[in-house]
Amino acid sequence: RAGDLVTLVLESSDQLSEQKAKAVQFAGSRREEARDKFGEREVLNPVTWTSQQSVDDRALQEQIEADRGAEEEGQDWILLASAGIGIGVILLIVLLSR
Repeated sequence: RAGDLVTLVLESSDQLSEQKAKAVQFAGSRREEARDKFGEREVLNPVTWTSQQSVDDRALQEQIEADRGAEEEGQDWILLASAGIGIGVILLIVLLSR
């Protein structure tokens, strides 16, 4: 956009699908180059920063979901405790204002 003029670029669905195919090929070649240069990806233990041997994607995904469930349980407890404290403060204000 420059001043009062706007330039519209119109692309057909054929052009978009062609660009997507090129992007997929480019991403694939970049992945292959990275694997050749750096080797296979390596999963690190986030606490010790050491390599975890033979961790597959399913096990990693299950561990992530389990961690999320534990976090949500902790958040529920905090939410309930905060609500209880809030109700207690409101009741205290009502009782003292009489």
